[in-house]
Amino acid sequence: MPARSFGDGAGTLRRSLFPALLWGLTCALARPVPTFAAVPADTLPRVGATRPEPRGPLTLGQALRLSLAHNLAITERAWFERAEAARARDEARAPNPTLEAAVENFGGDLGTSQEERTLSLGQSFDLGGRRRALGSLADALEKRGAAAVEAQRREVARQAAESFLEAWRLEKRVRLLSRAESIGQAAIAAARERTRIGAAPVTEALRAEGEWAQRGIERRQAEADLAVARRQLALLWGSQTASFDSLVLAEPESDSMGTRPPGSIAAHPEVRQAVSESAVASARLRAAKASRFPELTAVGGVRQFTEGRETGYIATLSAPIPLWNRSQSLIAAAEADRQAAAAHEVTVRLQLQQQIAEAEARKTAARDAWDLARNRAEPATLQALAQLESGYRRGRFTYLELLDARRSALDIQFALVDAERDYWRAVLDLRRLNGEPMVDETEVNR
Repeated sequence: MPARSFGDGAGTLRRSLFPALLWGLTCALARPVPTFAAVPADTLPRVGATRPEPRGPLTLGQALRLSLAHNLAITERAWFERAEAARARDEARAPNPTLEAAVENFGGDLGTSQEERTLSLGQSFDLGGRRRALGSLADALEKRGAAAVEAQRREVARQAAESFLEAWRLEKRVRLLSRAESIGQAAIAAARERTRIGAAPVTEALRAEGEWAQRGIERRQAEADLAVARRQLALLWGSQTASFDSLVLAEPESDSMGTRPPGSIAAHPEVRQAVSESAVASARLRAAKASRFPELTAVGGVRQFTEGRETGYIATLSAPIPLWNRSQSLIAAAEADRQAAAAHEVTVRLQLQQQIAEAEARKTAARDAWDLARNRAEPATLQALAQLESGYRRGRFTYLELLDARRSALDIQFALVDAERDYWRAVLDLRRLNGEPMVDETEVNR
């Protein structure tokens, strides 16, 4: 039999090793690249986009929409979650094959007569299902990411609603204090006239001036607070200036929220995020348990011997021996994480149920307070104030009695504003806690 040449060995290599390599590469490239379709990039606020500058009156619904469309905290959360899921997806892929070329037994005293040339291809195989568990982990991370982004959106909406309501309250307070200042100026003139004709002591005019100055101090402080609140609101959609004119909020009406059915909190992003965290922890536990089984590495190739010009095949199987490290601590840590995630899921549900009950109570209390202040306290106080002002001009009442009535009327108007603010705060909290849309244009923009 004639001796086989190196060319014959190369031909054997091409016929045996290259098809296997091509098959492995084809399988790797055929796997789809994750797109994290749960949160498409084109739906996120874009970095560097022009920030809106709304003009004219601004409603609560408009403020919420602007914040949700342009707040970059949503984008930050989405890309962070996408990166974590992508890392887990990549880790779940099979390792790349190893191509090795070696030349042995050459040089020195050996020369080239005993030279050996080897070309081999190695591939590791997962025997314990670790990569399958890591694939499940990537799926769970994507679901958790989608819930986390939605939770971030609701947090942005909560911040926007809180900032809007506080700015609206301060705007109303400035108007009421400005009106009180105007009334105080008229009271000073009336007190001086009464003092001039001898119908009142000099201290009456001094008291009127002190009351007017106090209202001025309160107005200036409220204006400063309002400017800060307006800027904080505009920053939620990325604007450096509060370009809107005024804030518009509907008055509370009959309860339109209805009774929430049991279990409706399941739609809340925080609940879905907690459920996804449990799935993530379970997948990590399965991956940790699978890591106890060593990966098997198979190597196949061809070897040519210079002496005799002969070519032969090589095949090896290798696996680490789990002697010193069997991943006990890793499994214990993963089990602890799973238990913590399960406890967190229950805690989130209980906290949401408690927060819903508190928000319902706050909404009812605020609605009752607004109704009482608007329909009974304010009309009665204003009627009493009108009678006291008329009697004061005729000398029937003292300035202290009139001053007390004016303060009571102003306090009632402040309470009316606070009750309206508290009502809408509770309504929006209920929508957020129940996983409902935060904006209902028919209610907040009437």
